[in-house]
Amino acid sequence: MPPILFADSNVLIEALLIPQSAAYVVAEMVARGVFDLATCQICVTDTENAIVGKLRNKPDLLDQVIENWEKLKTDIRLTVLEDPELDLVSRHKRQVPGSNATQSRHSGSGCCAFNAALATCNSFGQS
Repeated sequence: MPPILFADSNVLIEALLIPQSAAYVVAEMVARGVFDLATCQICVTDTENAIVGKLRNKPDLLDQVIENWEKLKTDIRLTVLEDPELDLVSRHKRQVPGSNATQSRHSGSGCCAFNAALATCNSFGQS
């Protein structure tokens, strides 16, 4: 079984929108089976909200990016793990300088879900 990487929303957006970026190269490696990729629903929602927010006024481009997003999720066999408990994410956010622990569950919390989801990610595939 290949090593499992956890991707937050920043990684997913970079892989989707910036060809030849580090995240894009990792996504290519995942597609080839070098790694498996996991995330949580918080990160998927953050990614989708960022795409829509950025391209809201460009409907043709938005349609193409959404199509590319769906293809990327399939190509990288993205596994969506159970979200970490909101309290765990909030506690982690308080430890991140400049973070706002009062933000809603799906408001830019993907990067903070990273550490909170590591325990879930580490147990993925160990049944």
